[in-house]
Amino acid sequence: MVLILEDVQIGWICALTTEASVARLMLDHVYHETIPLPRHDDNIYTYGRINLKTGDGFHNIAIAQLPLAETGKASAATVAKDMRRTFPNIKFGLMVGIAGGIWSRGIDVRLGDVVVGVSDDNGSGVIQYDHGKYLQDSAFVQRGVMNKAPKLLRTAVGIVQRNHMCKVRDYVTSLNSPKIRRFAHRPAHDYLFEPRYTHKVKGRSCRYCASDRLRNRPKRSFTYPAIHYGPIASGDAVIKDVLLRGRLLSA
Repeated sequence: MVLILEDVQIGWICALTTEASVARLMLDHVYHETIPLPRHDDNIYTYGRINLKTGDGFHNIAIAQLPLAETGKASAATVAKDMRRTFPNIKFGLMVGIAGGIWSRGIDVRLGDVVVGVSDDNGSGVIQYDHGKYLQDSAFVQRGVMNKAPKLLRTAVGIVQRNHMCKVRDYVTSLNSPKIRRFAHRPAHDYLFEPRYTHKVKGRSCRYCASDRLRNRPKRSFTYPAIHYGPIASGDAVIKDVLLRGRLLSA
């Protein structure tokens, strides 16, 4: 098969090199040919396909990575704009990557888990944490909302969520193959400290922090990644303040 621009149906954007490496490994087939791009497009793409589990079809995918040291909404918007202009038949664009988690007793998110961003009400499922107000001693108040994902994608997520106790769990667990074990394995230590504990040792592992401030969480009865569905937060800043994350949880 000779791939042309019109064949690409899905755009996949990654912010980091690690994310792009894992994205490539998710492909069932990689196209090694180079497709001439329009002059306006500065992206570099990896092309491949993911086969449908219900038949003989497949989706052709173009993966693009943000320029090094240029992560953020503006850079992502530029990459997405060029991608959309280059591939006229793109149906959906996805942003998939690594993120931090906000732990609570009701949402036991741990390192290595998978989070699917969906709305738990009539919103978009994405909270822009740098587009709103942080009131004193109060939760974050969001200003405006983003558009919802297309109905077809929301319907597909509903089907995946319904079946994830079997099919998706098996699929995610199967990622622990030799070629990607260094990406997919669960961490040996997953530290969670008290909300008001400040990490004193910058740039070093959490194992050097005060062990008496650790939260005592029960071990899970399973080793595969848990899959969570709910709102996600997005913005340009990296948040490492647990109290600030807690205010976002209340938004």
